[in-house]
Amino acid sequence: MIRNVESFQSASFVGQAKLTLKRSSQLNAGCTSLIINLLQRVDPSQARSEFFFFFFGGSGALGLGFKQIPGLIAEYQKVQALKGGASRGGEDLQINPFATIGFPEPLKVDDINDILKDFPSVETISANGPKRSYLAQRGLLEREGFVKSLPNKNPLAVYAVYEALAKGGGDLASPTEANQFITRWTKEGLEAFKSDLTAATTRKYAAYSVFFFLIAVVLDLIVESGINAFL
Repeated sequence: MIRNVESFQSASFVGQAKLTLKRSSQLNAGCTSLIINLLQRVDPSQARSEFFFFFFGGSGALGLGFKQIPGLIAEYQKVQALKGGASRGGEDLQINPFATIGFPEPLKVDDINDILKDFPSVETISANGPKRSYLAQRGLLEREGFVKSLPNKNPLAVYAVYEALAKGGGDLASPTEANQFITRWTKEGLEAFKSDLTAATTRKYAAYSVFFFLIAVVLDLIVESGINAFL
């Protein structure tokens, strides 16, 4: 009787083990098939459809993107040309190196303080602007107006202060935010200015990074689908 029970239990165990092994084999086979399917090349007809879609759909975005590159180069050259301007000299401004990336020389503490001491009003900056764009005509401040309002200051320091004023957003700045910055820098001094310049530079280069990343993604989609379609 005991032997019969033991035999039955042994047979049951072996059967269960076989069933488990079979299910495991099926699962492994399914996973392997899935991996193989993922690694397989796309069908050429599908790849050609994808290539034409990405090529014609992305060419407009690429055109707009590449059109910005000369402007970025011109902006860099403009900043480099500010090197060697009239300066009060003295101590270098101690600031996060990222805040002045691309600057041709260090900012000077006395040059920044000189601008903050004689900071022009929003009305003066606006009046000196050329009003070339619709937004400028509607009241936004222009970089040219700011530069003209500070004719005898260090040009690189003027550029840096306006970068902070415009929050790294280009040549236009909000007059309301400008007043807030002026009040903040007047009360809190250089530390507040350094913090705002670092934030502006971070914001600007983050936008550049996203811009170039999107261009790279579009190019990759076009090239990869083209390789699968025609090679």
